[in-house]
Amino acid sequence: MKRLLTKRSLPVLIAATFLVAPSVQAETPYYGKTYSQPDQVRHLYPELPITDNTPAFSREGEAFTSQEEMLSYIQQLEGKSPYLTVKSIGTSQEGRDIPALYFTKDKRIDTGLLSKKPIVWVQSQIHGNEPASGEAILAIANRLTGELGEEVLDDINVIVIPRINPDGSYAFIRQLANGLDGNRDHIKLETPEVQAVHKEFNKYSPEVVIDAHEYSVYSSAFRQVGEEGALKFHDILIQSGRNLNIPERIRTMSNRLFQEPVLADLESKGISGETYYTAGLDDQGEIEIVEGSTEPRIGRNSFGLAPSFSFLVESRGIGIGREDFARRVNAQIATHEKILTQTADHARQIKHLVASERLNLVKKGLLPNDNDPIIIDSENKELADQTLEMVDIASGTVQDIPVNYFSATDAEPTLVRERPTAYVLMPGQEEIAEKLKNQGLKGFTLPKDVKLPAESFTVTKKDNIGEYEDRQLVDVETKVSKEKVTFPKGSYVFLTAQPQTNLLSLSLEPESVDSYVSFNYVPSEVGQELPIYRFTIDPKKSEMKKFMNR
Repeated sequence: MKRLLTKRSLPVLIAATFLVAPSVQAETPYYGKTYSQPDQVRHLYPELPITDNTPAFSREGEAFTSQEEMLSYIQQLEGKSPYLTVKSIGTSQEGRDIPALYFTKDKRIDTGLLSKKPIVWVQSQIHGNEPASGEAILAIANRLTGELGEEVLDDINVIVIPRINPDGSYAFIRQLANGLDGNRDHIKLETPEVQAVHKEFNKYSPEVVIDAHEYSVYSSAFRQVGEEGALKFHDILIQSGRNLNIPERIRTMSNRLFQEPVLADLESKGISGETYYTAGLDDQGEIEIVEGSTEPRIGRNSFGLAPSFSFLVESRGIGIGREDFARRVNAQIATHEKILTQTADHARQIKHLVASERLNLVKKGLLPNDNDPIIIDSENKELADQTLEMVDIASGTVQDIPVNYFSATDAEPTLVRERPTAYVLMPGQEEIAEKLKNQGLKGFTLPKDVKLPAESFTVTKKDNIGEYEDRQLVDVETKVSKEKVTFPKGSYVFLTAQPQTNLLSLSLEPESVDSYVSFNYVPSEVGQELPIYRFTIDPKKSEMKKFMNR
């Protein structure tokens, strides 16, 4: 089922709340447990056999795979296949390596050379307390050195980042070492780990992305179910990027070509699956199920806006330590393998579709006033008469429970503007310009003062809506006005004729939930004109042409 959080819909969502048992922390790092599943529900999750001798399954003990074990295992894999190259793409805040594995039969793909084959980007453990995701990715890497590689590498290339957050994995916490949530940093780009990921991602522009996670077994929102409450049921939750600015053909094909076949394949293997959701209670105390957010700051949406086919994959595991660990890992392996084989089986179609949509976005950015809307804000649509499978704790059975369900797939726009042909930032916005470049966007600075027709943003309303990761969030409304603006030498220009144009707009349009205004990187006050401007004329037929391609 489903979820969307926007800055205007912050009801009582109690996501990932599972502190109902005393914390059980092993003396060794790489382990944590906060909840033990009752005996009467355990029969619902029979063990699945483990065939990959990844580190956590090659020894006894409670702890999960350490950094040293992971690096040693990767080194062993390197010797097993001529199609594997390994390098470090950066280091964590505490100095641990972030390795990347490049599986390809193409020459020099590991150096950033583009390929005629689609590239699948597979990443995991951006949250340190989600160990089955990282273990499954190591197993996938192992299989790519053998039969799976023989099956798919003639048709695709695969880049694997098994552990983005090695510091959080060591401490067994969700966050990065500085306390930030890496999977909410894909627009802000404040952390070296996420910056490293985007720098490498931008070299290759992958067509397909898998972002592996785990989700919480217990939710306090389900306490009212039955006599003793309920647990979340499904082995796997999966969701493609849902932001409405991801091209519609990609969003539609994500379900038809990937999600539906994945769920069918899992069912054939005795593994349960559902669309990703979060759970909470509404103002009346009723269960509210929200399909995963459309916010661009989240990995699946940020990568989807590249654009690409982008998937969140979550196994049922946060909080329960080593319980059901083999099953969790196997469920993820089955999901990732199906996405890889689907990509290989439809390689030409996927490569062509993504290339076509990227070119289409570039063309749209070149033309002014061409009925090309940007969806700046949207709201999930409430669907009537919905139920969700849950585990009734008292009876140890799976029950269909009525819920209030909000669909991101059916989200509806609430604020739309025509795409400009460029955004212009006043001097002094160096931090913003650098963040945009880290997203893969290209820009240039004006070499002299120039007066240009532009659209300005004047703040008409501003609300402080609380702090998030030490930043004051604001909700603004603006009036857009046409005027002649003198842009000083050093002003930054970002043309919208780029594949990542929707990331550009969602970062700069002030009302966007994840804009640099919303996150207060660009200060705002009622009555103030913001230092961000929309240019709506064909750049090649204006004075802007003089400064392009300098």
